Amino acid sequence: MAAMMEVVDLEGQLDDADNVNTEPLPDDEALFAPYTYSRTLCKESLNKGKSKYVPFPPSITQEALDEITRSFVPRDSDVWIVSYPKSGTTWCQEILSYVIHGESNSAPLGGGVAVGLTETEHVRWMEALTGRVEGGAPAVVRTMNDLPTNIPRCFKSHAPLEYIKQWTTPKSRVIYVARNPKDVAVSMWHHSCTKKSFNYDGPFAHFLENIFMPGRAESGNWWKHVATYFSAENWQNIVEDDEDDPDRGGDPRLFCLWYEAIAKAEAEAVQGIAEFLGVSITETKAEEIAQACSFTNMKKSEQAKGIAGCSIGAPSPSSTSSPAEGGGATIASSSHIRSGGTGKWRDYFTVRQNERFDKVHERALERGAGSGL
Repeated sequence: MAAMMEVVDLEGQLDDADNVNTEPLPDDEALFAPYTYSRTLCKESLNKGKSKYVPFPPSITQEALDEITRSFVPRDSDVWIVSYPKSGTTWCQEILSYVIHGESNSAPLGGGVAVGLTETEHVRWMEALTGRVEGGAPAVVRTMNDLPTNIPRCFKSHAPLEYIKQWTTPKSRVIYVARNPKDVAVSMWHHSCTKKSFNYDGPFAHFLENIFMPGRAESGNWWKHVATYFSAENWQNIVEDDEDDPDRGGDPRLFCLWYEAIAKAEAEAVQGIAEFLGVSITETKAEEIAQACSFTNMKKSEQAKGIAGCSIGAPSPSSTSSPAEGGGATIASSSHIRSGGTGKWRDYFTVRQNERFDKVHERALERGAGSGL
């Protein structure tokens, strides 16, 4: 099957950062090898109906996405946490769970860290559940449609904007979380190397230059993913005024957050999320939630009971990253809650890699991503 993915800033083999090749690679095998996790391509219809493909995990099929789009019944009260992978999604899921449900996302499971892979969590990853539940997408969608209506349903997703538009109403709430793409690249490398389904064990330099920067990693091009959500133009046709509901009418339904802003002032971020959702909490309560959702506490939960719904369990104490001197890491960490913080990309990027990345970033902004960022 010919690949139809449009790559904004593909730099060939990146031998010359000023020589940008924007032509798509000829086929799936060439586009994603050896990153086999992303060979399942799912069609979306951004850009005025033109079809293109974005990589999804192989367990999330086009048929599953189509079934969700066809049969899932969105509600005005739904809340979505959306992000490019490895951007603080699990962190924000935990905050959202405390704001809406008053307890950890993993509380129904008896502890650990919950990432949305079971039907009993408070914040569910619906499209991923379709490959994990008996009965597949139809069964998952039926369960989601049958959830109680007296409390908002909460979901997480890494899907492109086009899908989220179809899975929400004009009053559903969407919280989009973005992170410094250099830190995202590092975290994605660790994630890719330690999850068997990726079938990838390359060094960081290869992942950065051949997988992440050209837009070949899970969820595709970081710049496009983030920019489409941040761009107000993409939301004009799905934000409505409602004269009968002055508390909700006319309010944008999208709340964009940067990971770095949450890390700098987590209690304020909790307050912002609560206010966006119309939930009243005190400063003291916001501080309590921030403490409960701190990296230290989430790390302890993972070490104690692992990732809920996953077979990987708790990471071993010796499972740590190993940046080579001057950058160029070669050994990845198996922890899902790995290190947290901001700016740690500096331990991995060489000077030349950083310069190349900045060139790609600048080119993406020049080609239109800047309108959203």
